[in-house]
Amino acid sequence: MSFTCVTAVASEYGFPIKNPFFATIATSPPEYRPKLLNDSEIQQKTVIVRGIRDNLPNNLWDVKDFTVPVAYQSEAAPLIFVIAGTGASYKSQKMQFLKKIFYQAGFHVALLSSPTNYDFIAAAAPQARPGLSKTDASDLYQVMQKTVAQLNVNHKIKITGNFLVGYSLGALQAAFVSYLDSTIKTFKFSKVVLINPPVDLYTSLQALDKLALAKAYNVNSAEGFFNLMFTKLAAFFASQGYIAIEQGLFFDIQGSGQALTREEMALLIAASFRFSVAEMSFVVDQINKLGVYIDPKAELNISASMTHFFKQALLCNFHCYLNKFVAPYVGMPLGEIIKKNSLKALKQYLSQSNNIYVITNKDDFILSNQDIQFLTKTFGERLTLYPYGGHCGNLNYQQNVDDLLQLLKYK
Repeated sequence: MSFTCVTAVASEYGFPIKNPFFATIATSPPEYRPKLLNDSEIQQKTVIVRGIRDNLPNNLWDVKDFTVPVAYQSEAAPLIFVIAGTGASYKSQKMQFLKKIFYQAGFHVALLSSPTNYDFIAAAAPQARPGLSKTDASDLYQVMQKTVAQLNVNHKIKITGNFLVGYSLGALQAAFVSYLDSTIKTFKFSKVVLINPPVDLYTSLQALDKLALAKAYNVNSAEGFFNLMFTKLAAFFASQGYIAIEQGLFFDIQGSGQALTREEMALLIAASFRFSVAEMSFVVDQINKLGVYIDPKAELNISASMTHFFKQALLCNFHCYLNKFVAPYVGMPLGEIIKKNSLKALKQYLSQSNNIYVITNKDDFILSNQDIQFLTKTFGERLTLYPYGGHCGNLNYQQNVDDLLQLLKYK
């Protein structure tokens, strides 16, 4: 039996960055991105989903309720839900970018913060222990149902169909949301697109842990690494004669004498992921009063310094989080948790669901060769595999956007 997928031939694919770490950090150069509307040109509403907790720690007062921003069309249109990646909120650059391209394509767009983001954990997750795909999907599903109910009743927005997109960890969660909907059938998604999903959580976590082990010259600690980053930025801005944080900043740095090495870029990606896990661990510990980092009796107000607690949480990677916060709660060994919460757990469903598509990159460092083979065999022609782009680095590249919108075409 042979399996085929839609593969962009390297010689025909114009994405300019061949280094997967550089692509992941910098994404597409500004001149290779599509033109986008300004926020002022987009009709937007905010759906407030009532939070599930009456009492939250004082420092989480601002996320008592869950916010779902919605960009809406004047006329009837299909609604597309977008699920953010690890630790990301609806405010993140990738989410705002996806909002604009989908809105410009004629969709209503509802943005969902990741179940691993503190706002979701506090306001929308009854167990407040993200990391279990079925549970995360169930929590997302309830938020989505409540969002649609409000759009129909309170905002009179006419919805003609439902679509679902997720990127990174949000793509894995989108697959489980789709699986849940195959039974409940509230949305009956016309199409579901998984962008750069992790296939096997163990493989992906190992890959991210390996990035943290990269040896950068003269860097022997986390403090040393961040000092190096600040030093390079300061030297770069000094050479420019001004400070400006702009879209092309990283490209300018890489073209200067302060360019990051491959090892430094790997460490930067690992650090970003570790910060997301640390924030998640901190909030899970505080809400559940587990006493891992914070005394359950401690009253932290909005002005309290979290630095001491956060430094402790930074020592815990995602493996550590699952072992410390999830495994004891579900009474299941780590290996079994990972197995049940990976894309492979849905293999039969995914192989038979012709409305589910995957877009990813051959050089995505969270995927192994076996993961690529799994995607090819499971999705066949529903898999689009680009040769370059790292992890979500080409999401905002013009050709990728064109291909994504063509795939989602509904008219």
